[in-house]
Amino acid sequence: MKLKTMLLKMESDQPIKEGTDKLRGFFAQKFNSYLLVHNHLGRGKSFFSWMIVPNPLEA
Repeated sequence: MKLKTMLLKMESDQPIKEGTDKLRGFFAQKFNSYLLVHNHLGRGKSFFSWMIVPNPLEA
């Protein structure tokens, strides 16, 4: 079985002081129109869903 994966490696020339929530927030703001990146709909509402990516091990 072949699985497609992606590895994202990020490097910095400065020490990183913030937590991973800041990185997640960056992508959520940068790609605000994609609900898969974040779960905030605005006006205090949230979007929660089951995983939509099929699990190849259950196929």
